[in-house]
Order: sequence, then C-alpha cells, then structure tokens
Amino acid sequence: PVIYLTILYKDTIIKATNNISMDLYEVTRVIQRVVTIFKALGEPTRLKITKLVAVQELCVCELVAVLEMSQPRVSQHLKVLKKAGVVRERKEGQKSFYRLNPKFGSGKIKEFLDYMTAELGSLPDLAAEFTRLSHLDSNDLVRECKSRIS
Repeated sequence: PVIYLTILYKDTIIKATNNISMDLYEVTRVIQRVVTIFKALGEPTRLKITKLVAVQELCVCELVAVLEMSQPRVSQHLKVLKKAGVVRERKEGQKSFYRLNPKFGSGKIKEFLDYMTAELGSLPDLAAEFTRLSHLDSNDLVRECKSRIS
C-alpha cells in the first residue's frame, strides 16, 4: 500500500508518499512539532482552554472568569498553546482574543495520524529502531528476559 503523508509547516503543505523518502531533517521536524503539541495539550488547564476557544473566541479576561484563575497564569497557558500552533491570537487595542487555530485540527493532528500510520521502515529518523525491532529474536537480552517469563 502507498502511504500519503501531508505535512503542514509554516502554512506550506508538503506532500510525500512512501515511494519518495522524506529526508531525516523533515521527519525529525515532524516529530518535534508533534511533541510540542502533545506537551501543550498534556496539561489539563490547557486542554480546557483549547476546548473553550474552540467553542468561541474569548479574551483573556473572559478565560480568567470562566477558569477562576489569575490572569498571569491564564496568559502563560495561552503562550504555550500559541507557540504550539493550537490557538490564534487577535489583538484589539490592549486586549487579546484567542480562538482555535483553524489549521490545527486539519493540519497538525492529521500530521500526527499520518506519521503513526506510515510504515516504520519508511521513517529515516527511526531507521536504527526499525533495524533493532526486526532483530529482536536474535537479541540475547530479549531472549533471556523472555525465558524468565515462560
């Protein structure tokens, strides 16, 4: 089967198939972006903020009221979400309004799913791991470990 990989990077769509190997640099960048997103969403308050701004655009003071948190704390969470590309900021005078980045669901999450469904052997960044995985049966430590289990 042919695997199609679509990557959204700085508003540029990069497409590749498993017939066209992505270079190690690009695969590493995909992994780094996915890690940044999961770190941003791995904190319960940031997950709540993400859901709230997906429902409607909110200013910081509205998020402070809804979450019953201090303004500096909410702003710090928003900074992490913005850096990860999860939310977009719109300024209106001194106020900042936040909404879900429209490209987030279709781009970054799809990028992760494409990465997870790609054949392991087609990912240059995992070449060493792929080789070791395919030789587990001949690994002395693994054989010893398995013999203790049975």
